Amino acid sequence: MLTDRLGAIRHLPVAEYPSPKDAVATFLRAEAPGIRPTAAVLAVAAPVEGETVRFTNSPWVIEAAELRAAFGIEYVVLVNDFEAVAWALTALGPEDVRPVGAG
Repeated sequence: MLTDRLGAIRHLPVAEYPSPKDAVATFLRAEAPGIRPTAAVLAVAAPVEGETVRFTNSPWVIEAAELRAAFGIEYVVLVNDFEAVAWALTALGPEDVRPVGAG
């Protein structure tokens, strides 16, 4: 099923998983049992260099190619978390925003 809506959000502590693959596997088992996604976007709090993310505060390294191979996902896109927020701004409607401050 294709959708342009945001799916399940889970916060998985990095320290509880030896690798990004383990965390993704846990997420898929919990949120999409029996479903094999065809595309994934991972917003990460670290610099993205092409298809690789090396965390500054963790030993994790995320490789998009490794996730594609491990889970059979056709498209894997890695973006910085600030970039993800910026991309989301165009989808906001009046009901999604609140005034801050006066004037």
